[in-house]
Amino acid sequence: MSESEIIVRTANTVDEIENLRAFWTGLNRHPESDIDFVVMLASVRPEIIRPHILVAYEGGQPVAMLVGRLENTQTRPRFGYLKLFRMPVNQFVFVGGQLLGEDSDRIASAIIREIRMRLRDGCVDRALMGHFSTANALNKFVKRECPMWCRGLTHPTVQHWKTELPDTFEAFLAKRPKKHRYWLRRIGKIFEARFDGKVIYRIYKAPQDVEPFCKAAEAVAQNTYQRGLGAGFIDNIENRNRLALMTRSGWSRSYVVFVEGIPLAFWSGERIGDTFHLTWTGFDSSYRKYEIGTILYFKMVEDLIFWGIKKIDYGLGWAQYKERFGDTCLLDQDVVIYAPTLKAIGLNIILASEDIVNRTGEKILSILKLRDRFKKLWRSRLADKTASLPTNAVGT
Repeated sequence: MSESEIIVRTANTVDEIENLRAFWTGLNRHPESDIDFVVMLASVRPEIIRPHILVAYEGGQPVAMLVGRLENTQTRPRFGYLKLFRMPVNQFVFVGGQLLGEDSDRIASAIIREIRMRLRDGCVDRALMGHFSTANALNKFVKRECPMWCRGLTHPTVQHWKTELPDTFEAFLAKRPKKHRYWLRRIGKIFEARFDGKVIYRIYKAPQDVEPFCKAAEAVAQNTYQRGLGAGFIDNIENRNRLALMTRSGWSRSYVVFVEGIPLAFWSGERIGDTFHLTWTGFDSSYRKYEIGTILYFKMVEDLIFWGIKKIDYGLGWAQYKERFGDTCLLDQDVVIYAPTLKAIGLNIILASEDIVNRTGEKILSILKLRDRFKKLWRSRLADKTASLPTNAVGT
């Protein structure tokens, strides 16, 4: 079959999207590319103008799709943990990390041609395919078909850790070194003995659980370093709607540990197929010595295995717990195409400079063996800063 037989159309209205439901639902492999999540997100984020779904047809039938949205937003260059000026950007954002359906060269080529045609209109500054696998066919065709000044000038990668789960919790523990396994069994006993009769573990998975989970998670999250970065869980309308949607579908599981009724740590995620995608986590750093995050992690894993989960996807970025418990590390990267305009090319240069400065700084800190210490000190500073804020100053 020749590539000319592939026709790419755009779906961006409610009716057009709904007409794709049967095809879409059968293919989806990530919570953020779920059809109902895409529609919900567009309704609560003011920067999203509309969904933007590219659908490849052959013989009048859909064979593949790329899930995304059109948004009018701002990007803010970040040097280390320091945020600078804001820059307005109109952009397509494609999510899910992959094409849904036929992921072939001919489909990728047709999709990239469609994106470039829309960018040449000059109304959109760039198309961002966020955190796609470095081996993705779309990545290959961006390099092949887009001029250098219209591609991202740097190609930073980010770690993407996953864990395969066996059929039993004992088999999962058996994968750990003997000394480590002994300690993992012991820390829970130490914690529960120290707070004898005061420890409660709760699982939240029903629509009526959204309210109590959000209150518990916010109580923990508002004092974490992630809050200082504007990341992690925030008790807001978007996240409540997300939890409501996922609990109605039976996909959501959230876990919280309490001592004397006070929440100290939480994990939360969503199931797609046999994979559990972690969305949020946090713990009270004043209880660090008890490793309460790790204790709750093992309670979660035990429940997930019982639920039939075969894989945990930790999402993007490095964290100690991911390296500690993950057994597969992939590399993802943003695939970016810029419009052939002065504004877009200038944006490309500024963001490339940001990446070069950050990577150079991190390399120097690594050589001096200061990177981990610097990150720990900065995160502690952010946690102390957010902890000192009044409750109504964060998470609204």
